Amino acid sequence: MDTFSLGVIRPPPGSCDERGKRPKSDQDPKTEPESGSSSEPEPESETDSETERELEKERDRAFGWQSIPLEDLEVSDLSSRYEDHPYPFAYSCPKFTYVNKAMRKQEEDGKKALADYRESSRNISPYDVTDVPSFGNICGNNFPRPVTITVDRRQHFVHLSKLALDKYNHDNEGIKYEFEDVIKATRQFVPLITYYITFQAKTIHDGVENCPAATTFQARVWDRTPSSELPVVESCSIKT
Repeated sequence: MDTFSLGVIRPPPGSCDERGKRPKSDQDPKTEPESGSSSEPEPESETDSETERELEKERDRAFGWQSIPLEDLEVSDLSSRYEDHPYPFAYSCPKFTYVNKAMRKQEEDGKKALADYRESSRNISPYDVTDVPSFGNICGNNFPRPVTITVDRRQHFVHLSKLALDKYNHDNEGIKYEFEDVIKATRQFVPLITYYITFQAKTIHDGVENCPAATTFQARVWDRTPSSELPVVESCSIKT
C-alpha cells in the first residue's frame, strides 16, 4: 500500500545511524563463515521478518515519522507540518492540491512582478527591453530578454547583422551601407529563436567610404541555427 511519510526535526547525532539503518548497538557483528557451510543465504524466517518490522517502527518513532496511506491523507495532515515552513512546499494528488504559505506568497509575488513588468514595458520597443524580474521569468512567458554579447557570441551576431544589412541594401535603392559594429541584442524564444539586433553601419558610395559617421540599424532575425536552415531576416531598418 502506498504511503506518505511526514517528518519532523531529526534527533541529535548518535541516536541512530543513517536513515533506514539499524541503531549501532543492534547491528550484527561481522563473523567469518564456517568452513563447509553453504554460500546460499538462508531463507528469512517469520521471526526475522517480525524483527525487521519492529525495527522499522522504532526508526519511525525515533525520527518522528508518520506513515499515512495516500487514500487517508488529508489537507490538515500537510497543513499541520508545512504551513509555516520557511520554504515553498506544494503537494498534489487526485483528492486535493495543497500549497503552503511560503508557496502562496511566492506565487503572489510572481503575479505582481509580471503585472508591474507589463505596465512598465508597455511602450518599450523589443530592441530596448530590460530584463524580466526573476519572479516573473516563468515558463510560458514570451517576453524579449536582453542578451549578453560575449566574445564567443559576437561573431554570430556580426554574421546575423551582415545578413540583415545585405537585405536592406538589396531592398533599398540609393545609399548603400557597410557593417561596422554590433551594439546590443535581445532575444525572444517564440518563434525559435528571434533576435532583435541593434548595430551600426557606415555609408559607401561606388565602393569608397563617403562619410565616417555611423548609422544605427535595427534588425529582427529569426535564427534557425539548431537546424540546417538558414536564418530569416524578417525586417531591417534605420533606427528612427
